[in-house]
Amino acid sequence: MRTGRPTSSSSSSPLESAPLLATTTTETSVLGEDKGNDIEGVLDSAGCWGSSSFGILARRWRGTTTTTTTTTLSARHFGLGFVLCSLLLALGSVVRTGGKSGGGLSQLGGHKGYSAPAVANGGGNTVGNFKDVAAGLLGNDHFESVGKKHLTNEEGEIKGLVKHVNKLVSASGGSKFRIITFCNHQYWFFANLMMLSLKNVAPGVLPYWTIIVADDQTKAYIQEQAKEYPIDVFVDKTLHDALHKGAKRADADELKSMLSWRRVHALYTLVNADYTAVFLEPDVVFTGNPMQTIHDQLLDHDVVVSSDYGFKSAAKKTVNTKMIMAKPSKEAKKLLNVWQKAEASYRGEDAERGFLEEHVIPKLSELSAKIGIADQSVVQNYITHINKKKDKNTAFFVTGTGCPDVNFKLNFLNQISQLVMPISSSVQMTVDYESVAEGCDVETRKKILGLRHDANSAA
Repeated sequence: MRTGRPTSSSSSSPLESAPLLATTTTETSVLGEDKGNDIEGVLDSAGCWGSSSFGILARRWRGTTTTTTTTTLSARHFGLGFVLCSLLLALGSVVRTGGKSGGGLSQLGGHKGYSAPAVANGGGNTVGNFKDVAAGLLGNDHFESVGKKHLTNEEGEIKGLVKHVNKLVSASGGSKFRIITFCNHQYWFFANLMMLSLKNVAPGVLPYWTIIVADDQTKAYIQEQAKEYPIDVFVDKTLHDALHKGAKRADADELKSMLSWRRVHALYTLVNADYTAVFLEPDVVFTGNPMQTIHDQLLDHDVVVSSDYGFKSAAKKTVNTKMIMAKPSKEAKKLLNVWQKAEASYRGEDAERGFLEEHVIPKLSELSAKIGIADQSVVQNYITHINKKKDKNTAFFVTGTGCPDVNFKLNFLNQISQLVMPISSSVQMTVDYESVAEGCDVETRKKILGLRHDANSAA
C-alpha cells in the first residue's frame, strides 16, 4: 500500500505529500490528599493522573542515566505513589504480589489485557481492571452500578472544538488536518516525548497538533512546559462540567469508560466538520514523518485503527484504539456517528474498543465504510519493535503498549525518541530492550518476534 518512504525536511510543508488532507519543575500533591471538586483530582483518582509524582525517573540508557525531574518527594511518598500507580496501570493479566514492583510477568495469553479502555487516553491500552482499587480512591467503594449509567458523554459533538480549530486554520491558512491527544499533568511526560520526536522528524506537523485537556490549570501547565513550541491546547468545558456533575455518583469503571469513549466523540466532531483527523494517545513517539503513512493508510480506507501486533489480517485479532485515523468521507462520518451513539447503549467491556471489536470488526466485509487495520509494519511497540537501520524502518509510530509499568514504559519511549535525536545522525543509536524487561512483557515479545532470551537481538 505504501508509495514510498517520506523524507523529513523542515524546509517543505509536511502536508505536501498528503493530497487526501483537505485544504521543569512541577507541583505534585501526595496521593490521598482531599482534592475537593478539583477536576484533576477526579481524573487522578480514576487513572493515576497527577496524584503521585514520577519523582526522579532515572533508568539506564545504554550505559548512561537520563533523569526527568519533578518536585522531589520523600522515598516514602514516592514508594506509595509508585505502588498505587502500578496497581492502577497494571495489565489485567499482570499480577504483582506482596507490594513488590519486580517479579515475573505472567503470560498474557492474548491481546485482551492491552486493549482495556484507556483512562482518558493516558494509560494507553495498558490499563487493566482496577475497579476495586480505583473505586476506593474515589471514595465510593460501596457503590454498585445498576441499571442506567450515571456518567456518560452527551451524544454528539464536543462543543467548541470545531470553532477552536477553525480559528487556527483561518489564522494560519493551513489545511483542515488535525492530530488530537487527550492529556493532563501526569501524562505530559509522555506527550512531551511525542512533541520532541515530532520536532526532530516533522517540525511542520507540530502546529497541526491539538492537546485536549479538562481544565484551564492543565492548559496553563502544558503551555508553560511547551512554550518554545507551537502547541495548541483546547479546554473541553463539556467534559469539565460532566465530571463535576457526575463523578461523585459514578464508580471507577463508569468514569474510565466515559473518558475512553471521549476520543470517538472528538473524532466525530472534527470529521463531521470536514477535517482529516488522527487521534493518538500520549504514549506515542514518531521515528519518521508520519504524513505519508497517514496518506497511504487513508487512501483506500475511511477509518483506520491500530493493533497490538500481527501482520495484515492477523492484526484484526489484536485491534485497539490507541491510534485512530479518519478522513472526512461520507462513510467515515456515518461510521463515527454510529460509534459515538453506541456509548449510551453498549454494555460490553472495554468501552469504545470493545464495541469496535465486537460489532464492527466481525462485519468488515458487510460495511459500506472501509475500515483499515494498521498492523505492526505501521505501528510498533515494545512487543514488536526491533533495532533497524534508519533506511530500513517503515513504522513511524511507536507506542508504549507492552510495558504496563509506567517507569519502564517511559524508559522505552525515551530510548525510541533518542533514535531521532540529532546525535543519531552520526551515531547508530539502538534500543536496549533488556533495560526495560523488568517492567515490560518479555514473554509476549519473544513469542511474537521469535527472539532468543537476549531481547536485543534484531530479527
